[in-house]
Amino acid sequence: MAAPYVPPAALNPVPDDKTHDVCLEQYKAYLGDLGNIGTRYATVQGFYVSVIAALISILALSESNKILSQLQTSTLVVVCLFAVVLCIVWAVTIRFYHRLFGAKFAVLKALETNLAYNCFDQEYKVLRRFDQESKKLRYKPFLTSIEESIPIVFSLFFVALALIKLFSHQQHG
Repeated sequence: MAAPYVPPAALNPVPDDKTHDVCLEQYKAYLGDLGNIGTRYATVQGFYVSVIAALISILALSESNKILSQLQTSTLVVVCLFAVVLCIVWAVTIRFYHRLFGAKFAVLKALETNLAYNCFDQEYKVLRRFDQESKKLRYKPFLTSIEESIPIVFSLFFVALALIKLFSHQQHG
């Protein structure tokens, strides 16, 4: 089990001049911007998940005894290729946000050096300490690192589905 968090005994020295006030205002603005980017990221993720779910639903209906069961192999392959391209764009988008979040947190950590307490720096230290003690999970500061695998998994699913359809079409044709 991880050691409990122990706050620092002393706070950072705060400059008496306007530096502290300017840094604090920049810090607040940057936090607000980070929140807005997080909201946009969640919206973009929802878009990709919705489109992929719709494509999977269409393909699922094509394999049942319903109207779409007569979907031609070429149409199914085109849908799968579109889904793969969409997954690639999705993965690139996640990487972009991963880098953007990383840059935002780096700037926030730099701004914290002029504030009384380094919140994000302390959070990373706690997470790293937990990682060192658990030895079970490699430390990843961003959920986007894990999310990068989701479009890859979906891409593999669509490629496999297209290949299965193509091979079954060749055997019956």
